[in-house]
Amino acid sequence: MRPRVLTGLAFVALLSACGGGSSVPVLTHYDPIAIPKAAVYRTWNWLRVPAESPARADTSVRSVVERAVESTLTAMGYQKSDTNPDFRVGWHAALTDPIEVTTANLYYGCAWGRWYPGGGVVSTGGYNTQFEPGTLAIDVADSRARELVWRGIARQVFPAKESPESREKVVAEAVGKLFTQFPPKLKK
Repeated sequence: MRPRVLTGLAFVALLSACGGGSSVPVLTHYDPIAIPKAAVYRTWNWLRVPAESPARADTSVRSVVERAVESTLTAMGYQKSDTNPDFRVGWHAALTDPIEVTTANLYYGCAWGRWYPGGGVVSTGGYNTQFEPGTLAIDVADSRARELVWRGIARQVFPAKESPESREKVVAEAVGKLFTQFPPKLKK
């Protein structure tokens, strides 16, 4: 299944056409109004989701995903900060079963913000996505506005039978590929 977005939300989607023989398809969504803020981000920290959250149904990949994100963001020049980070990063993994993240934004305490046609504010409950097995989703939220500004989705990241070494390699590839599209470049 592909992610579903309820009517009324307008996502600007970029399908990565990055070459290099990569087998991990990625897709990103972002808030075009927030992108100028994202362009000046320098510091970050984690968005924490409670362990009992349906969006965190399997935590067996936590260290692998978080090491890959930290390594990628450090290589991009972002510094992890415990005090007043510019943005926060969260993630969801659908390993063997699909996961619904209809209310994932409520766990973060963040909404998508004011960017669907006609104006207004998107409620946190108005965003519904189902991630198919094997999917890794990474969210970036503006710390001050407490709004999600970017979501990257990588498919085929968690094959059913894989070695720990293979998993680390594929997760690192997926995270790296996703963050090549952060922050997004708006076309003029």
